[in-house]
Amino acid sequence: MDYKKGFENVEPEEFSRLMREPHILLDVRYAEEYEKESILNAINVPLNELLFLIDELQEKSKGKLILIYGATGGRGVAACDILYRAGFNNIFNLSGGIKSWKAVYNI
Repeated sequence: MDYKKGFENVEPEEFSRLMREPHILLDVRYAEEYEKESILNAINVPLNELLFLIDELQEKSKGKLILIYGATGGRGVAACDILYRAGFNNIFNLSGGIKSWKAVYNI
């Protein structure tokens, strides 16, 4: 874990492995992007709405990893930083976002 940032950027293969653990999968893109394509079982929480859902996420994420992705990685990093500053742990961002996921898994 990168303790300077409080979260870790991981490649699609590692992200997929982490999905086998108890987790919450957050898609932090806009609803329109999420509706076009998403990773199975992802919850859409647009980055600009994340702060309003911190309390709800704290309840749902107890004992679970928090897996986050955006389109290409930037919004994912921002979301990870917001959650880390709010006291969350075990946060992982998909490097390259859904774009890198699609490149590896051909979806």
